[in-house]
Amino acid sequence: MKRWFLLMCATALAWPALADTVYRVVDEDGTVRFSDRPTPGASAVRPAMPDVVSPPSGGLAAPTSSQSVSEARRAYRRFYIESPADKATIPPGYAGDIQVSVGVEPSLKDGDRVRLLLDGTPSQSAMRARVFMIAGVERGEHRIQAELIDEGGRVLRQSSPVTVFVKRAQVPPNSPAARAPVSGVRGANTP
Repeated sequence: MKRWFLLMCATALAWPALADTVYRVVDEDGTVRFSDRPTPGASAVRPAMPDVVSPPSGGLAAPTSSQSVSEARRAYRRFYIESPADKATIPPGYAGDIQVSVGVEPSLKDGDRVRLLLDGTPSQSAMRARVFMIAGVERGEHRIQAELIDEGGRVLRQSSPVTVFVKRAQVPPNSPAARAPVSGVRGANTP
């Protein structure tokens, strides 16, 4: 228990260091590199702090039968995906990570959450947040949609779908990089 506490304290103290400035530079070949040291031609990038979602105080309330789903739907004027824009291209430097912002008017009510769907499948658990990260999406065309879910798990509203095109770096099969041996991996790059 004491070790766990010390680990948590050390992590909490080290957290601000993770938010230091990172420098991004693109070389002549178009390769994007990141560093903690400034180099000629580099631009400073400030990493965003992750969203922390806290559970509601007192736990989730039991659903009331007096409020129907249609009444709950009418409580929200707008529910939509703010970003990315429809038909947006996610460039290779993002490694398939897509940040999704959802607009909700008025703000989320107690117990209501948002869930993202990627190609019709939930990408993560429903959360009480408006900004999400879908990590490691494969290259190609994908459809993102958001669902507004009440505390009983019922879908109150769905956003209009947004189509995105993910570009990922690919090593051509006959390039020297594809044929280079991978050290420490048995059977790698063998016919």
